[in-house]
Amino acid sequence: MTNLCSKSGKAGVYELYDAVTQVVRYVGETNDFARREREHQADPRYRGLVFREVHQADNRNVRRGLEQDHFNAKWGDVDIRTAQAKGSLNGQRPMARLNPARPLREKLVDLWKATC
Repeated sequence: MTNLCSKSGKAGVYELYDAVTQVVRYVGETNDFARREREHQADPRYRGLVFREVHQADNRNVRRGLEQDHFNAKWGDVDIRTAQAKGSLNGQRPMARLNPARPLREKLVDLWKATC
């Protein structure tokens, strides 16, 4: 398992935002920022949105927890339809409410925020 605080600079949580309005439209996580940015640039659904790194984290469980945490900060801990009505372009929540890994990932995020 990757060290909780390991930050290679390559992986983490990102957002896509509208440069004019400064409104975040999408939140995601990746193990390769550069590759993921290229993928979004090639996707017409995200045309005109700017890719921005939010958190660096190599640990997959930390990234998934941070992704949900960032999603919640932008649109609330809501179902995807409600988030989309508020402007999210995400097609699903980062983690389902009943995901068995969710409690662990939430604890890891708290620990990450306190120690990393």
